Amino acid sequence: MGDARTAALIEWVNSIEGLSVPCKEFEELHDGVLLSEILGQAAPSDIATEDIDDIPTSDEAKAKNIQTIVNGLESFYVDTFGVSEGTMQHVVDADEIATRGPGMRDALVALLELVIGCAINCSDKAIYIEGIQQMDAGSQTQIMHVIQDVMGKYGDQHGGRGNESFEESFATDASGVRTPMPASRRPASSSVDEGEFAGASDGGGGGGGDQHFQARARELAEQVADLQRQLQAKAAEAEANEATVRSLRTEMQQAAKREKAKEVEKMKIIKTAMSQREVEISGGLRDLEGRCEQLQQSNALLQRQVRTHARMHARKHARKHARKHARRPARTGDGLPCAC
Repeated sequence: MGDARTAALIEWVNSIEGLSVPCKEFEELHDGVLLSEILGQAAPSDIATEDIDDIPTSDEAKAKNIQTIVNGLESFYVDTFGVSEGTMQHVVDADEIATRGPGMRDALVALLELVIGCAINCSDKAIYIEGIQQMDAGSQTQIMHVIQDVMGKYGDQHGGRGNESFEESFATDASGVRTPMPASRRPASSSVDEGEFAGASDGGGGGGGDQHFQARARELAEQVADLQRQLQAKAAEAEANEATVRSLRTEMQQAAKREKAKEVEKMKIIKTAMSQREVEISGGLRDLEGRCEQLQQSNALLQRQVRTHARMHARKHARKHARKHARRPARTGDGLPCAC
């Protein structure tokens, strides 16, 4: 299977909105998770999504996912193209895909081609067609070949509509109910080229003057235009929401700045108060130091005065004692006072 084909298939998968994760490598599709999400969007009534394991860790779980997808595709193709029941079971080997066997890529391509055939024939096909139109020219060509192959395989040989052109497969009435084009008005060729596919988006005729196809092409163009208007409305709504978010973010930033300014002012006040307190404490300490020094000086003076007083008292006491001793009478030899 060519790299161009697989690259186009990956691009088609990634063109679909609402998938849980983008597809980076083709082999990532082997667990069936992304393909089940696509089929769940395109044909929700045909696939048993409750049987899908969103995080399959074993080959058995992956094979079950693939088989659930195959069963859903068969239900869609039976109802839409009238293929025989059991047909899809012979087209895709679920075990080969799940176990990454030698034929995995071919089997996975076949499965993805069936998913594309389902998408461009479902009730929301205009969305998927528009997605294809947004792809680059080379990828569009590859997807066109895929669509031609699918429409060619599931035709008369399965009791379906394979002989109708790709545009005829899009033929629906105004209520959205699928109605096949009368045989007398079908184009001679059952194939479709890139020009015809482009005509489905701009209302140009690709059916060789077929008025029915031209009317259908115009209807599709109106659907695409309506989708574009819806997208523009959504874009405007998103832009308005973004503007609101930006406004809220600006308000939050301004509020944060105001709160920060308040905190800064508060810190300044606290710092000023602390500085003033430090000055007061420092002044108090200097006062205390001065008073201590004065007390020390007073104490030293008092000590000198005490010592001076003590010396004076001692000298006074000594003089008094000396005078007292000098006034005592002289004693005789036997210790009696002298009679003279």
